[in-house]
This record gives sequence, structure tokens and C-alpha cells, in this order.
Amino acid sequence: MHAQAMKLFAVMIGALLILPGCSSREIYQSGIGWRQSECEKILDGVERARCMETANKDYDSYERERTAPADQR
Repeated sequence: MHAQAMKLFAVMIGALLILPGCSSREIYQSGIGWRQSECEKILDGVERARCMETANKDYDSYERERTAPADQR
């Protein structure tokens, strides 16, 4: 199995074990560092900045966007 696929599989298994005791906000917050590190891998500066903007989005903003009707996104 590819190393990145194995890492993703391990994260998913870990999340499944941890999820029952965490709120959605806690789960979202725990992923910020991972999302930021993934953004750092992007070579294009504009794309990296866009990725970091999304990665650093606070939970309340994320939740408003996630629950907004499709025509308002």
C-alpha cells in the first residue's frame, strides 16, 4: 500500500476510535494543524494562500457555510 494511503487509513481508523467522545467543534479544531501542513506542501503561492485561508477558517464560519442552502454558497 502506498505510504500516503497508509497514513490516511491510519488517520481514519484513529478518528473512528476517537470520534464518539468528541464534539464536532473539537474534531474540526483538531484537524487545523493537519490542514495547514497539507497546505504548506503546495508550491504555487496563490494556491497555498487560498488553502491556508480555508485551513484557518474558524468553526463557526465553517458551520455557517456548511449548513447554508446551496444557492447561497
